[in-house]
Amino acid sequence: MVPGAGRYQVRRVITMARRLALLIGNSKFNDAGTFPELRTPGNDARDFADVLEKHGNFEIVGVCLDEDARTIQIKIEDFYKQAKGGDLALLYYSGHGYKDVGGILYLVTKGTQTDRLLTTGVRDSFIDQAMEYSKSKHRIIILDCCFSGAFIKDTKSGAGRTEALALEKLTGHVTALLASSSMVQYSFQEEGRNSLFTKYLLEGIETGDADENGDGYISVDELFEYVDPKVRETRREQTPMKQVTERGARIYIARNPNPPDPTITGLSPEGTPLTLRSFVIQGLPASDWLKPLDIEATRGWIREFEEAGDETIEASEQREKGWKRARLLLGISNKHLPIRPASADFGRLTWLAAAHPNPVWRETAVLALIEGYGTDTLARVEAAIREGGLSRWRLAELRAILSDANSEIEIKIREKTREHRRDRLEIWWWRVRRRVIRDRHRIFWPMVGGGIGAGLALGLLRGAIGALAGMSVGIQFAVNFWWAWILGAALSLGIALAGPLMLGQSEKGEATPPMWRALLHPDRLPAVLAVCLGTIFFGLAHLLVAWFNGLSLSKAPLVAPVGFVAGLGLSLGLYAQPRAGWRLGLRGWLPRLGAAALTLVLTQLIFILAENKGPGIAIAWTANFYRATFTSYEMPWWQQFMSFYPQWPKYLALLDAALLGIVLTIGITAGLLLAEDWLKRWRDLNHQSDD
Repeated sequence: MVPGAGRYQVRRVITMARRLALLIGNSKFNDAGTFPELRTPGNDARDFADVLEKHGNFEIVGVCLDEDARTIQIKIEDFYKQAKGGDLALLYYSGHGYKDVGGILYLVTKGTQTDRLLTTGVRDSFIDQAMEYSKSKHRIIILDCCFSGAFIKDTKSGAGRTEALALEKLTGHVTALLASSSMVQYSFQEEGRNSLFTKYLLEGIETGDADENGDGYISVDELFEYVDPKVRETRREQTPMKQVTERGARIYIARNPNPPDPTITGLSPEGTPLTLRSFVIQGLPASDWLKPLDIEATRGWIREFEEAGDETIEASEQREKGWKRARLLLGISNKHLPIRPASADFGRLTWLAAAHPNPVWRETAVLALIEGYGTDTLARVEAAIREGGLSRWRLAELRAILSDANSEIEIKIREKTREHRRDRLEIWWWRVRRRVIRDRHRIFWPMVGGGIGAGLALGLLRGAIGALAGMSVGIQFAVNFWWAWILGAALSLGIALAGPLMLGQSEKGEATPPMWRALLHPDRLPAVLAVCLGTIFFGLAHLLVAWFNGLSLSKAPLVAPVGFVAGLGLSLGLYAQPRAGWRLGLRGWLPRLGAAALTLVLTQLIFILAENKGPGIAIAWTANFYRATFTSYEMPWWQQFMSFYPQWPKYLALLDAALLGIVLTIGITAGLLLAEDWLKRWRDLNHQSDD
């Protein structure tokens, strides 16, 4: 089931286990006379990769820029080989296209020569063969080059190359092909960053305007229908082309980043409690589901249910079975429900919200009241709490539910409790508690993944150094894996908790901001809070590890503060992860790894200068260790090195600390990204089961 604008729609949908993408952009060519340099392909490939990753949940296998024919062919072949039966494989190319006298299309590479096309270009039939050997049954090919329509066989007229890719013969396979121009047309670059065709591909996805039917997803067909008229309107001499092998199949390329608010119709007003109760039980955000239910019939039914007397309810129960179902779903007949005060100026639904012993029914009643009374719900609930003599803790719970469900009510509550710090704290606690329970999977799995990543990283590092020192590799790996797992899990837990603690922030998030400007804008606050919590949790976990290793604050008083310093460096190294991902470039990774390495070097240097204040970071190896372990090495060059640098154990200890910061940052990052991937797969499985 896919929620559509104003209805639920059922359609033939292609769902995939993984979504893989390989993007190729060729701008520079050795034969500049035949193939002049292009300005946009590199930008096209990189920008489209970013959009696919952000809005399409694609795993970017590679972005191949300005490579020769052999390198590109190897990457294409490997790409299709790694795609399995249920995967979606998307291949994108931007650059020159060349058609020989026989009508065969070649993708032009850096070294393409017109008199050696077979060995220096990528022939269209090569992609055909690579797909035939692939197990993937779902493919998208997007070609933004001159004559790209030659890749499509016109089955009606027989036009096209004789060895054309016979997509219609791939039984059981669904392949969608988008070409920027016909087989006899050029593709154009316009002023700006991207080519004409790719510009509108990006625009259609990033704005969401390509979501023609408003179902929140952008299919290949919808994207083409958006791009085609815009390209032809800009350049009449360029006509994009499309072919999808299975009629009626819908391959979704991306989610609409700005989906329209859906409305659920066809649902009887009496079914509202069942719908709301289902969302409450599943822990779904209430605000996402109140808008679809915002219909006048539902509002009128809720008001009638709230304000009608007992005799009206009984009479209605005889006339309409819906009343009976609603009473059952809302728990009105629960024997533990307190009797409503006789003088109450509020109805039965408000009393359910305030006094029902079951929290699920309380929240269901609150959400129903919001649907019926909007911001007036706050006054009704507070009156029920006051007249029923219920606790302030119950009031804080209901205010938290109202704040999460309706932003206008949240503002009213904030104004009302502005001078009451205790009330604000209690509401904050309830909201955080609810979010932690709701997002428990997004907290637990990053904690496990970060711990495993840290454990493997440190275990491998210590195993390698232990092998050089003649120590047991297995023992070193196991012991250090355990300690690093505790530290990595604690650090990852702190980072994961930043989301639930940051009330009022968008859960969708924006692009990852630069690390060094994090404090300059409110949008950066969630990442800053994650750094702070990561620092605190790592410091506390370091005290635990130090205690397990027999270190006490009396013997090593600096263990506590330097643990928090080390945690700060590692938290900076993990800034905005896992959203930032691997593809950060040198400018992204250098400050991260530098911050982690420098802070751990600083902590080690403190212990070297304060010789009698303890051994240092619990998982770092000290100068005394290196002196005792490597002094006996008899290699002449090593003996010469030790005599030339008498302080060599301290240098090795500092190098060890730097490596420790680097491997932990990389390991925890890998663990967080793997955990994010596990969660995505789990959600995809849930979506597929729903479909």
